[in-house]
Amino acid sequence: MMKSATVLFTCVLLLFSFGADAQESDVLTVSEAVEEFGSVLEDEGLTLVVIHLNDKSVEALFSTAPNMRALQLQAKGATMFFVQGTNGTAETLEPALDWQIRQAGEEIPTRAINIANFDEDSEVPEGERYSGLIVAPRPIDHTSEFVVENGLRSFNFVFSPSQIEMIEGT
Repeated sequence: MMKSATVLFTCVLLLFSFGADAQESDVLTVSEAVEEFGSVLEDEGLTLVVIHLNDKSVEALFSTAPNMRALQLQAKGATMFFVQGTNGTAETLEPALDWQIRQAGEEIPTRAINIANFDEDSEVPEGERYSGLIVAPRPIDHTSEFVVENGLRSFNFVFSPSQIEMIEGT
């Protein structure tokens, strides 16, 4: 488990620069994955990026990871998001791990998986990043609006028919 977290952390550091280029035309760049499947929020010096994980976004974010295909399979059987926060404040921050998904009046609990500084003991100094995965135990309905919440922060997701096609591979 620790080895896979280290591999993911290394891949994220190499890939998640918001400018990584794709090597194939049908593979999204990181920027395209954020645009198509992500939401960015800047809140009091904290920049949070939340990206829905599916075949296309996993390939963009983790294309060099040896376990990329396994992550794609996991994302099909659950609902997963990649989360990255950047501390832009002068103070050390502790990442909030209380994430949930709301859809059609239902609250879906999640669990946080640490990649880098994304656990209850982490302290993130100014200018540093934390990252991890948010996992709900089952798939959500991609055709309906849903919200990913972290305390008072909300990330709204509404996928277009073309995005749903990319997610579901139809």
